[in-house]
Amino acid sequence: MWGTFGAILRQAPLILSAADTLLARSRRSSAAAADLEAVRQRLTELEQHQLATAALAKELAEQAQAIAAAMQADAAKTRQAFILAVIGLVLALAAITIALL
Repeated sequence: MWGTFGAILRQAPLILSAADTLLARSRRSSAAAADLEAVRQRLTELEQHQLATAALAKELAEQAQAIAAAMQADAAKTRQAFILAVIGLVLALAAITIALL
């Protein structure tokens, strides 16, 4: 019995070294798992930001389209006002010409 115990004691440094290696490996794998979870969380956050950015881009495109439509309507009203001004000028000149004759 003491012979077996002595053999175990002689191998103690090797057993401790193997235990240290195993412990270090398990710590690395738990750290890697924590890193993997952090990467997954960051990826989820990035996906949420991408969706928010896409929604904002869609809203901006809709607003730009509304502004373009409003500008076209304003351009049509401006053309009408210019035509009325030219007609008014022609009528005013005609009235002045008639008044001077």
